[in-house]
Amino acid sequence: MKLEVMTDAVKEYLKKEDLNYYHDEEKNIFLLPFSFDHIKVHEVVRVEEDGLQVFAYLPIKAEEKNRQEVITYMNHLNWKFRRGCFEMDPEDGEVRFRVYCDCEGLENISENMIENSIHIPLAMAKNYGDHLLRLIQGTSTAEEEIGSEDD
Repeated sequence: MKLEVMTDAVKEYLKKEDLNYYHDEEKNIFLLPFSFDHIKVHEVVRVEEDGLQVFAYLPIKAEEKNRQEVITYMNHLNWKFRRGCFEMDPEDGEVRFRVYCDCEGLENISENMIENSIHIPLAMAKNYGDHLLRLIQGTSTAEEEIGSEDD
């Protein structure tokens, strides 16, 4: 699929949904800010020739001393997920949820594909962000967060 077709489809969807975004045309990425209760998340939609990569970033990075607890909890979560995963940059402790939408060989991308690619990472950040932020800040353990997921 042509890059322009993918980019136009994403732009059209964002406008239709009245989502606030910035389009970096040089890098061909869309930047979207979101707030849920007390968590701010920024999302990056990277348009590529063969698909979309979407990342929802949490607002703070894990200090090295807290990273093992964060990794343990993310591994617990990732085991359950069908689409996407949490991941952490081992260099700086940045935590994000990532989804990839494969569009290779398609003539166009559906609105549903775009919608899922954008909203799944946001839903994961909203649903698990509080747990992850406590771990990132070192105020909880993975075991405590796993035990409190149903609360």
